[in-house]
Formats: sequence, structure tokens, C-alpha cells
Amino acid sequence: MSRSKNYEILNISNYNINGINENERIRKAFNFIKDNYKKEVSLENVAKEVHMTVPSFCRYFKSQTNKTFIQFLIEYRINNALKLLIQSDKDIKNICYECGFNNYSHFNRSFKKINLISPSDYRKKNIELAISLVKTSKSHPIKNFVLLEDNNQHHLKFGWNQVMTKCRRMYNNIH
Repeated sequence: MSRSKNYEILNISNYNINGINENERIRKAFNFIKDNYKKEVSLENVAKEVHMTVPSFCRYFKSQTNKTFIQFLIEYRINNALKLLIQSDKDIKNICYECGFNNYSHFNRSFKKINLISPSDYRKKNIELAISLVKTSKSHPIKNFVLLEDNNQHHLKFGWNQVMTKCRRMYNNIH
């Protein structure tokens, strides 16, 4: 039987020799974080989810995101904390634990490292900004209420009565 060296593999675009598509692998890792960030997340569990060893997963994740898995997880948790700090009146400690941190000091350090401001100061600045926006916009309803802080944008949609009620309540809590 003769062997030919002239051959072409057809339809290779959807075929992956390793058994899992790279986009699928990183998507699974991101979905795992999204679904589990409020709980304790271990490297072993996420590596198992994407069918890799822990060292291989760490190298792979860093090559795809330019961040370590732990760094990415902390930033994901902090971004969720940012939303809760603006959108709710919950205690900062409760937000810390709700976002998956099990140590309040670590949460504060991580938050300040990423945002260059403490969680309580972040909330106060955004409340003060909201109050000033309400004061300058008394004549018409605010449809889109945008709060900016350190290059993070949080788009909150409120009706006029909701804005006034929330600002009065938050202002009273500050003073």
C-alpha cells in the first residue's frame, strides 16, 4: 500500500485536537467565576471545570487575560461591590461578604488598591455627586443617572421620585 504526502484536512476549523475549543475553555472559566464568585472559589475546582491541571490552568488563564486567576477573581468581586455600594444601602461589611470576600480587612485593602479609595469614601463621593446632580437638575426628571469614579462608569436608571428619595435617605445617613 502506498502512502501519499499530498493530502488536505477538510473542515478543520471546528475541530480541536485537545478536545476542547480555546474560546469554550475560557468561557467556561469566566462562567464558573460568574456563577461562584460569592462562594469560596478554588483553583482546583475551576481547573477541573476546564479539564486542566492547576499549573496548566494558571499559565493558560494568565496568557488569555494577562492577570492571574486570583487577581481576576478579586477584581470581579470588587466590581460587584462597586455596583452594590451605589445601588444599595447595605452595610459595607455585608457587601464585602456578599461579594465573596471572607475577610473584611482583605476586602478594604483590595478595594483601595484597585480603586485608590476606600469603600466608604467611594460611597460618600458618589452620594455627594448624586446630591449635587439632583440639586442642579430640579426642573426636569433625570432619566439616566451616571456616576463616574476613577474611570469606572456605573449607569443607573431611576425615575425622578426614586432619585430624590434615595438621595434624601443617603444624605441623612451621612449627616
